[in-house]
Amino acid sequence: MNSDQLLEALNQIASESSKNEKLALLMDFEAEKGLFREVLRLAYDPFIVFGILPKAEDAGTGELMFDEVDTLEFLSKLNNRELTGNAAREALRSQLAQLSEKSGELLIRILRKDLRAGFSDATINKVVPDLIPVFPYQRCSLPSEVKLKAWPWKDGIYLQEKADGMFANGTNLEDKFFLSSRQGTPLPMEHFSDLTAEMDMLIKDVQYHGELLVERDGVVLPRKVGNGILNSVTKGGSFAENEKPIYMIWDFIPLSSVKSKGKFEAAYKRRIALIKSMLAKFKPKYVRLIDTHVVHSLGETYDHFFNVLMQGKEGLVIKHPEGHWRDGTSKHQVKLKLDADCELEVVSINPGKVGSKNQGRAGALHCKSACGQVIVDVAIKNEKMRGEVDANPSDWIGRIITVRSNAIMRPSNSNQNYSLYLPRMVEDCYRIDKTEADDLKRIEEQFKNAIEAAKKLAESEAVVIDNTATA
Repeated sequence: MNSDQLLEALNQIASESSKNEKLALLMDFEAEKGLFREVLRLAYDPFIVFGILPKAEDAGTGELMFDEVDTLEFLSKLNNRELTGNAAREALRSQLAQLSEKSGELLIRILRKDLRAGFSDATINKVVPDLIPVFPYQRCSLPSEVKLKAWPWKDGIYLQEKADGMFANGTNLEDKFFLSSRQGTPLPMEHFSDLTAEMDMLIKDVQYHGELLVERDGVVLPRKVGNGILNSVTKGGSFAENEKPIYMIWDFIPLSSVKSKGKFEAAYKRRIALIKSMLAKFKPKYVRLIDTHVVHSLGETYDHFFNVLMQGKEGLVIKHPEGHWRDGTSKHQVKLKLDADCELEVVSINPGKVGSKNQGRAGALHCKSACGQVIVDVAIKNEKMRGEVDANPSDWIGRIITVRSNAIMRPSNSNQNYSLYLPRMVEDCYRIDKTEADDLKRIEEQFKNAIEAAKKLAESEAVVIDNTATA
């Protein structure tokens, strides 16, 4: 199988809507091993980082295949940082000038770390076990899932603000540093040179966990603006001269723990103490510790929580000082967040993303408030609902749905409308008992009411827990 044929195989897999059919085709094509397996590895191994992204207009304009222009060697040099910056871009231009249209498109997909065939690293590992390393992720529990009264409040509990930025793994190897998404997709490191230089001073052979924010003229931008800039950079854009990415970290684990079901059995108080010590010693400008406090009661915790809510921020995370790190949901870190429901009108149906499993099907509901000031896309809740929308999309237009979210997002330079943070459907159907959506004023009231209700609940819980802690 040559590189032209490989792209055709990927397009064939992408055209299949059935997960089982995709898996069967993957197994058939992978049976040839060779180039097909190597392309899977290059595109999805999170430890392989090329450092550059093709431009939107880039395309293959020649007639040759990968093996005829040493494309795999070119990719190896990018990963090993033998080619960087302008030299890397010049080498890419040379590759695309020689590669055929199909082979050029395959190279572009590899560099973007997305083969656009509608399968993931998990699917690949079903075909070739452990071919693709999977980045682990430690999730938070909710207060109702944890016995907070048993925590050592007298000794102090760590409280950290959710910065609402873009989550990023920061993998610091001996010879290079790279940032990647929660799923392991690398970011274009040519735009993070200042941050990379500072990470070179910190402990190596570990993976840091944190969030990326953007500063403009030394001021941190609101999450929607900053995340919009970061998303643009990941797709081939760049930061303006007066914009800088900031990495707010809160944890690290050794590379030996970076695996599915990985663990790191060092107490959090030791891990954060080491981070504080490193940052105090080297005083980096672009790498910082997430805003952290030590609290001694649940009442004090909720005081902080409601303070950040009134600032329009998402919430807080509290962490047990003796907590270990583990892949999965941790009982040693708890997320405090606010949920509020509102009613919105469905205006139109957004199609599924090209190359995704929902290509050619309904992807999301485009919704608005009664006043038209709140505009938001809400993902379809499940496959049963998707089938209903596909079968009769016009039936959903003008209907009212209940949407749950964590905050109201204010207008910005890039979006003149209000929106909602993390919107999701409460039920997989529209309301048959309502014909009018909420307006912005009503939605704001819903959030105020939710804060007041949370305060009352928090006060009652705090009394019980604080009395237990001081008994």
